[in-house]
Amino acid sequence: MAIQKTPEFDIEEIKKGMPQAIKDYRKQHPEIKHLSKSGQQYRFLAFYNISRANVTESCKFARIGKYKYYQKWLLDPDFKRIIGIETEAILDDVESDLFNQARRNVIANIFALKCRRPLKWQDTQEHRISGNITHLTYEQALELLEKKKDKQIQEGEVVKEKLNEPKTTQKSSKGKK
Repeated sequence: MAIQKTPEFDIEEIKKGMPQAIKDYRKQHPEIKHLSKSGQQYRFLAFYNISRANVTESCKFARIGKYKYYQKWLLDPDFKRIIGIETEAILDDVESDLFNQARRNVIANIFALKCRRPLKWQDTQEHRISGNITHLTYEQALELLEKKKDKQIQEGEVVKEKLNEPKTTQKSSKGKK
């Protein structure tokens, strides 16, 4: 199976619809107006939505560095909340697209879902433990391991592990009479 390259964005096509998208974001989110006087945050949000949460491309389009996005804007609680809402909406769209394309590339879809929504799509394993739980002291555990080691030697098995014996510290007798 050939790896498909992520399609490049047709910036000229995107620019045509961008002024309206930016206006819409300005109307919907006046609470983040303080982040940039020139409206870079609205340019970022508009492209973030179009690019399906691509931070790098959105930063380029908004003409900001990623540092400004990660170290300044995301520290603003309103902007962080908006990004969270946008990301969830984008993931809903991606999830829907993936379900529609499932017949073509099932493995890629599974991988994408596990990465983007691990709580919902991750592999889970269930372990059931039954029986009595016995609490052993360190000495008792060592004794059991010694017995197991002796049994393995008697049965001709090669023992590769050495028991870790507790480190003993010797106290200095200086100054004591």
